[in-house]
Amino acid sequence: MPHMIKTLLLWWPHPIPRKHNVARRPWQGAKPWLCAGLLLWSGGLALAQEQEPAPRPEPASPEAVEAPAPQDKPATFDYQVGMAMVWGSSYSGGAASGIKLRPVWGIQYGRFRLATSRASLIERSSGQSALPGASMELGTINRWRFDAALRVDAGRKSKDAPELQGLPDVDPTLRLRLLAEYKLDDDARVGLNLNTDLANKKGGSLLSLDYGQGGTLAPQWRWGAGVGLQAADATYMTSYHGVPPGTTSTFAVYQPSAGLHSVRAGVGLTWRFAPHWRAGAAAGASYLLGPAASSPLTQQRLGTQVTVGLVYIGKP
Repeated sequence: MPHMIKTLLLWWPHPIPRKHNVARRPWQGAKPWLCAGLLLWSGGLALAQEQEPAPRPEPASPEAVEAPAPQDKPATFDYQVGMAMVWGSSYSGGAASGIKLRPVWGIQYGRFRLATSRASLIERSSGQSALPGASMELGTINRWRFDAALRVDAGRKSKDAPELQGLPDVDPTLRLRLLAEYKLDDDARVGLNLNTDLANKKGGSLLSLDYGQGGTLAPQWRWGAGVGLQAADATYMTSYHGVPPGTTSTFAVYQPSAGLHSVRAGVGLTWRFAPHWRAGAAAGASYLLGPAASSPLTQQRLGTQVTVGLVYIGKP
């Protein structure tokens, strides 16, 4: 500001001797007021600049603040072992049914799990039932969860039911299951899973779209229910529902194509009545569709299964 005043003072008009015959110019009287106005405006501007507070820094957006990296939890070991009684059809489409005792066990270390086919009685830490076989949690992306599992499929033998006499056995094989599951809310999920014959033993492939829901009824009671639609390729249809030529079967030759296989529904309930013990029951039904329903091996399209079991939990 002192520099500005000094500059304007240099511009201030000094008295000029007037001659009698020289006419006064109109701007000469206004020039002092113009300089004074500029001086006041400059001083006010400088004063305003001196009094203006320094700009405050903008608050950082939540996106700009880097969240601390979550610390990985140490992997823990857990196991569950028990026994289950299973009542159901002798094969898919069969009319006869029977009761069998099946072992139930599962081992978990971190993201890796190993469980039997009666995995509905074995719960993970999140409360969901474990996938049968050797499985691993691949990861999660927002609401998506991805799992993979390997399990041994026992296949089917012609001696399992009288209707299967004369048909070739379905050899045991190693199956790969890939699961992509989307979490609708805390209790509901929809999933797409592919189940395929990894060893190429004519086991074929299955593709399933499932919806499941479950939750807590009481502190020690959990429930779950679900429905699903399943499709199969021609290899699976031929192995489990076909009648190949050249067999001694009493049924006519039938070579099914790929298509819808079945629609199914199920419900389950578990009760943890002691720190180390859990009891559970599950009931399910499936209804054959498409080429599977048209097979001469299908004596009954509706199949049911009931499982009741008891499991000991290694880690309370």
